[in-house]
Amino acid sequence: MLFYLFAFAAVAQPPVAEESDLTELTQQPKSKIEAGVGGVTDSNWKFGQYNGLNNSGAYGIGTIDIRGGGAYDSDDATRWRITGNNIGLESRSFTGEYKDQGKYKLNFGYDEIPRYLNNTFRTPYLGTGGANLTLPGNWQYPANNNMRALSASDLADFHTVDMGTKRERIDGGFSYFFNPQWEAQASMRHEDKNGLQALGAPIMGANPRQAAILPNPIDQSSDQ
Repeated sequence: MLFYLFAFAAVAQPPVAEESDLTELTQQPKSKIEAGVGGVTDSNWKFGQYNGLNNSGAYGIGTIDIRGGGAYDSDDATRWRITGNNIGLESRSFTGEYKDQGKYKLNFGYDEIPRYLNNTFRTPYLGTGGANLTLPGNWQYPANNNMRALSASDLADFHTVDMGTKRERIDGGFSYFFNPQWEAQASMRHEDKNGLQALGAPIMGANPRQAAILPNPIDQSSDQ
């Protein structure tokens, strides 16, 4: 497997481009935007398990880091910043912050966390992704539920199901500074998790030791 990347960047330079530590500390913060195209030669769920690069082909990617606010040598103490990473991928994230130094601060964030599982999972059940799973109408139950004795028509009913989940998380916060020693904070977070996970279930029949692996739908939300 080969991962390749082509990118270009645009950087906003400060008005004075002197190469000194003092200049870096006293000029407006630099902003940066990067964009490009990456690609994967072969599909591999393990390679893309958490980064979203599980399928072969080209991907649009990008990074942003945009900053602004009052100049360091002015009376304006406000600052703001917006960042974005892995834009174009399913592992993308964004953050934002606005603050008046010594008074208050606002911040927000958004990120996605994929988790791809084995993409060779096969099942005969219909209704994958829903709450009710049913076998096809032409399904022939093997004697004693012996799955090694499936007929050719039963084997044809098996189909591939993509297993995996994705989390989407939104958070935000507010801080107020009473003085250098005291700060009041408030924050919130909302998270959704959706997808399919493998779930073992016993088969009721003559042989109680047999079980089936089912594609279990995941649909969860949480708030803090």
